[in-house]
Amino acid sequence: MVANIVHEVFGHSLVCVATGARITVLTSVFFHSVPGSRMTDAGGPMANLLFGLLLWGWMRRGEPARQGPPFTRFVLLMITVFNLAWVAGCFCQTGVSGHGDWGFVIERLHPAAFWRGSALITGVGLYWLALRTAVRGLNLFVAADEPDRGRRIFRLVAWPYFAAGMAACLAATLDQAGMVAAVRGAAMETLALNMPLLLVPLFMRRRPAFSQRDVIDRSGAGLAVIAFAFILFALSLGRGMRFGV
Repeated sequence: MVANIVHEVFGHSLVCVATGARITVLTSVFFHSVPGSRMTDAGGPMANLLFGLLLWGWMRRGEPARQGPPFTRFVLLMITVFNLAWVAGCFCQTGVSGHGDWGFVIERLHPAAFWRGSALITGVGLYWLALRTAVRGLNLFVAADEPDRGRRIFRLVAWPYFAAGMAACLAATLDQAGMVAAVRGAAMETLALNMPLLLVPLFMRRRPAFSQRDVIDRSGAGLAVIAFAFILFALSLGRGMRFGV
C-alpha cells in the first residue's frame, strides 16, 4: 500500500499537477492525465526510487536498523524492499516488453534497443539492491543456529509478498471502470514484478547471520492500523477517483 501511494500519488499525481496537467483517472492501478507527458510517466517509478533509497540510506546507518520494536522495524524493512522492487520491476518490464511507465518515457527514443537494454540492466541492478537490503535486514531476525532457518527466512519474505498481492487484488476489485483489468494490473504490479523477492533465502545462505535474533512479536495495535489503512486504501485508490476535464 505504501509503495502504491508513493507511486501513484506522490509520483504521478504531484508531477502531473506541478507541470500544469490535469488528472483524469487516479486508481491503485491506473493513472491518466491531460495532457500526458514523459515527466508525469517517470514520476511514479522515480518517486519509488527516491523514497526507497532514502529509507535504504537511513537503515544502512546501522543504529536505526536495531532500534525500536522489531515489528515496526520489520514493517519498515518491507516498505523499503517493496519500493525498490517496484521501480526495479518497472525498468525490467520495459526492458523485456517495452511496456510500463518507463516504456512511455523512452518511447520514440532511438536506438530503441539501447534504451530498452539500459532499462533492463538498471532493473536487474535495482532488484539486486532490493534483495541485498532484504538480506541485510532479515539477518537481524534469524539466528545462525536456528532450526529450520531456511523455512523461516522464506516465511518472512513470502507472507508479505502474498499479502501484498492479495491486498492489491482485493482493492482492485472495487475499481469502478473495469474490475478485470484492474485486478490483472494489480497482480502484475505485485505478484509478477515482485517475484524475485522470493529468491531471498538463496542469498541468505551465503551470508553470516547474528548468533541471536530479534523476536518479531505480533502487534495487535500494528495489525489494527494496517487493517484500517487497507480499508481506506481500498475505498479510495482501490475504488478509484475520476475527475472531469
